[in-house]
Amino acid sequence: MAQTQLKTASKAATKPAVKTAPKTAPKVAAKATAKERTATLVKIKSIKVFALNNRPVSQGKLFAHTHAALTYFGLFGKGNPAPRKAVEHVMGKRAVGNHLHEGNMAADKGVLRLTDAGIAKFGARTSAAGFDKALSDAYLAAIKDGKVNEAFGIRQQNLVAMTVYL
Repeated sequence: MAQTQLKTASKAATKPAVKTAPKTAPKVAAKATAKERTATLVKIKSIKVFALNNRPVSQGKLFAHTHAALTYFGLFGKGNPAPRKAVEHVMGKRAVGNHLHEGNMAADKGVLRLTDAGIAKFGARTSAAGFDKALSDAYLAAIKDGKVNEAFGIRQQNLVAMTVYL
């Protein structure tokens, strides 16, 4: 029996303990380019805006509301884009359509921009006598945060929230 154990031990000694790696390394897949990685990712961006279901129609209140909306969306900067759906929600489709028709705004691929004529027109409104900056600020707070301001007639029941996916 001692000889049998010796033979088994000697066979184990002659066998390699670990298998060796093949001479050629396996091929590694090439890394995707940045463009390919970006194309595969789904980016979901959204903004939440509040609109008034009783948008102002009189000149002073309308100018203050328009100024607040344009300020919120950053449209006063030349060429700054804003999502059309969101602007239409806040200002109204009819108002946006009128400004597009008059040449104050331009639309392209779901975004709106103010034209030079629009920047001049809306800028002139804010520098005109009688422009109510406090009212515009109240509208801006309502559009941005849904803030109620009873003194300016901005009531909770008139605020409508909307999430716009970009």
